[in-house]
Amino acid sequence: MIYFILISTIAFLLDLILGDPQYRFHPVILIGKLARLLERHLNKGRYRLIKGFLSALLVYSTVVGVIFIIRKLITYPLALMIVDIILLYTCFALRSLNDHAKAVTHELKKNDLPTARKKLSYIVGRKTQDLDEEQICRGVIESVAENLVDGVTAPLFYAMLFGPYGAFLYKAINTLDSLWGHRNERFELFGKFAAKIDDLFNLIPARLTAPLIAICSKQKKSSFRVLLRDGRKHPSPNSGLSEAAMAGALKVRLGGMNHYEGYESFRVYLGDDSCKLSVEKVSEALKLVNLTSLIFILLFFIFI
Repeated sequence: MIYFILISTIAFLLDLILGDPQYRFHPVILIGKLARLLERHLNKGRYRLIKGFLSALLVYSTVVGVIFIIRKLITYPLALMIVDIILLYTCFALRSLNDHAKAVTHELKKNDLPTARKKLSYIVGRKTQDLDEEQICRGVIESVAENLVDGVTAPLFYAMLFGPYGAFLYKAINTLDSLWGHRNERFELFGKFAAKIDDLFNLIPARLTAPLIAICSKQKKSSFRVLLRDGRKHPSPNSGLSEAAMAGALKVRLGGMNHYEGYESFRVYLGDDSCKLSVEKVSEALKLVNLTSLIFILLFFIFI
């Protein structure tokens, strides 16, 4: 376990320095291609629930199997450590989270709303073309709070416990949920298993991350209060926790009406409308995200 914690920390620092590697053979891209291929051929006709279940198991086992083969082919311990670090490096996204959020706020500071809306669309699923500045800031804060778990603390949690196997299994689970876990006619049955497994695997990381946000916040009492009051109101059993803690920490109100392709969705309000949603609040949120991530790693060193 000490080895896994060590290589995970080095990989995490690599992500902070270099950012997420952008190339067509990125593991998440390859997982996504496999998932889309299976869904395109199997998500039709009868037995969609069973087909989705078997397809998800195939993706999970393929990902873990490939990692197993790669590691078995390497006989030298130092070479194995380097490969493990490189593999884990592709699983974390803290630098990317910062870069995308700052790209949006950079345009807001220039009063370039059209470009800010476009850059926000890269990190949220909702329609962004009609959003005002406050709604754009809300979208960024909600995204960084949710992706703190999905892109940082959850893969860190499984990497530190189970090494590349745990991190890549989690990334496969999270990728399938993002592709198949939609509550609509197309994915309601086929993606049900993938969505439930993602909820299960995020259960512990989300419940570790949300209190850490509150602890790292300057508004600890407000963050804990909103977390306890509003954390369970979100339709996701996990995302609402980090978003509620973040809303309380910033003393802002998150949630509201979101417009998607073909439908509208009202997300219950989280937090109190004490402060205006602004670029400054986005900067505060990013500082909290970064500090929470570092404290999350330190806890593993403390308790091993």
